[in-house]
Amino acid sequence: DGEYYSKSTFVGVRASINRHIRGHPYSKPFSLLESKEFPKSNTMFLAMLKKIKKEGCDKTKHHSPISEADLEILRNCGVFSTDYPKSLQRKVWFDITLNFARRGRENLRQLKFDCFNFAQDENGCEYVEMAYNESTKNHQGDNLKDRDFECRPRMYASGGASCPISSLRKYLELRNPKTDHLFQRPKDSVQNGVWYNSAPIGERTLNDMMKVISKDAGLSRVYTNHCVRATTITLLSHAGVETREIMKISGHRNESSIRSYNTDSSSTQKRAYSGIIQGQKPALPPSAAAGSEQQMLQLQNSNQVPAVIDQRHFANSYGFLNQVANHRQFDIHNSVVHVHNYYGGNQSA
Repeated sequence: DGEYYSKSTFVGVRASINRHIRGHPYSKPFSLLESKEFPKSNTMFLAMLKKIKKEGCDKTKHHSPISEADLEILRNCGVFSTDYPKSLQRKVWFDITLNFARRGRENLRQLKFDCFNFAQDENGCEYVEMAYNESTKNHQGDNLKDRDFECRPRMYASGGASCPISSLRKYLELRNPKTDHLFQRPKDSVQNGVWYNSAPIGERTLNDMMKVISKDAGLSRVYTNHCVRATTITLLSHAGVETREIMKISGHRNESSIRSYNTDSSSTQKRAYSGIIQGQKPALPPSAAAGSEQQMLQLQNSNQVPAVIDQRHFANSYGFLNQVANHRQFDIHNSVVHVHNYYGGNQSA
């Protein structure tokens, strides 16, 4: 249409060309990004990026997290029912993507039925974790530093009909044993205790999973697969989970990447802020988004200590995601909190 590509598109195309010439069968030893043989092209590339920014064309599109209202619709509309092949598969996909903060389209077709380990922690709480480390965008496996940042997120059982562990167990029991693909094509009619065909789901179907779910559930907007990952990060951040802890789930290498997901307050917080501006004083002050400037100012101007997730209620931050349906945020106002043991000991106020 004659418009400039975004900055991220230019950077991505350049990186793709670089990977192409350095990979098989060309295997060139130089790098378009770093080698000194290309000073003019790199100078021109940087000049082009400045031109794009100067003309106001540097518009980065962030993936929006699923809103609180739409999460409620997803929980209650039946799109994640465990009574039918397609809806059960959708629920398993959503649970895995949400709890493990999986990147939109990454490695979905490569997942196998044996890629999960079922276990119990030291408190007897049941959980599931990945049986092996995948090669992802942030962790290609060729960097020795990956060993210093090993991500072992867990999906904990939450009990009840929506328990992700129960859904996953049922799904694995009803899969077709003739193939080891995790996501198999659902059958139109259920027979002989096998709900799925031996053929795997197509790449496009997997890539558009959340788009189709959004339409079938009648959500306020159409979300993409990556929006589920953004939802994980936003939920944990708004609940006060430390950025470094979120990185252990999402696999991000630096904190600035996490902050790009959590640039806005939740609808609940915005309603509370609007009420304050209009003179409607709430009984409890709204909590600022974790890590935001508002939260820093709030802490600097008061003696409050930000509340932490009590391990007596949640085995860890991963268990919190499974109980998002019952999530409530409590704020401590005009109180002095003494934390005797940050890691789950007694607390008094």
